[in-house]
Parts: sequence; structure tokens; C-alpha cells
Amino acid sequence: MKKTWILMFALGISFTSMAQQKRVDITPKDSSSRKAIKEVELTNEQKEKLTKINRQFKKEREAIEKDTTLTAEMSKAKIISLQLEKQKKMRAVLTDQQWTEFETKRDAIRQKQK
Repeated sequence: MKKTWILMFALGISFTSMAQQKRVDITPKDSSSRKAIKEVELTNEQKEKLTKINRQFKKEREAIEKDTTLTAEMSKAKIISLQLEKQKKMRAVLTDQQWTEFETKRDAIRQKQK
């Protein structure tokens, strides 16, 4: 009886600690967007602007991931919103032709990953 209670207590603690862990994984580390943009011909000015956009995005994403007050669903929603904002900023930097090329290459990479 005593062993049963100890076992139940230990399992309860382990389940509680697992429930408190928040894991948000929206995109892989080496994303299809990152690979695709490397294949698009960019000017130095565009490269600088995109680098700034990516750095800002990374900082904001890390802040969201570290925020323990957010639930996993809230974090996911914020990151998706952040990604959409990043795409709008990227779109403003690229020409129409570059954007089309970027989307085509990104989609092709995503299809290969499946």
C-alpha cells in the first residue's frame, strides 16, 4: 500500500512537471523561406534590409517563446502573426519578380520536405 502511494505521488509530480512545459515549434530551424531567399538575386541594400528584418523577427520570436505567461496556443498565435508581419516587410523590400521567384522556390522546397 505504501509503495502504491509513493508510486502515485511520483507519477503525479512527473505529469505535473510535463504539463507545465511549454513547447512551441512553428517552423524548422532551417526554414524553407531562408533557403529560398538565398536563391533569389538580391542587391546589397536588399540584403541589409532583409537581415535587419530577420534579426528583429528572431528577437521578437525568442521573447514570445521565453514568455512563461503565455499558453502554447497564445504563443503560436503570436508567432504566426509575427510571421505574417515579417512577410509583409519582406514583400516591401523585394520587387514583384523577386517576390514571385521567392514564393515559387519556397513552395518547391516545402514540397520536397513533405
